[in-house]
Amino acid sequence: MSGRTAPTSRRSLDQVGRLLTVQVAAEFLGTTSGHVRRLVADGSLASIRVGRFVRVSEEALVRFIDGQTTDTRGYAQIRKDVRLAQMRPATKSSAR
Repeated sequence: MSGRTAPTSRRSLDQVGRLLTVQVAAEFLGTTSGHVRRLVADGSLASIRVGRFVRVSEEALVRFIDGQTTDTRGYAQIRKDVRLAQMRPATKSSAR
């Protein structure tokens, strides 16, 4: 080595987790590898390039899933809650 040091990352390897192939990420999501590649291309899913290979960290996959998770109450219950909230009379605040 000619006195150069390796660049240091702001995150440790423990925080990033394993680097998964596109195929493994697709299996985990239950989709095709082409779909994962589209998610990477449009920026929805963070990825890492290792030479000509694309890898997805476990951390990025978890963040993607968290961002895609919807309210578990279901659409019908949410609509009912919104209707009930709209029917409630507005409270008047007293001016001082």
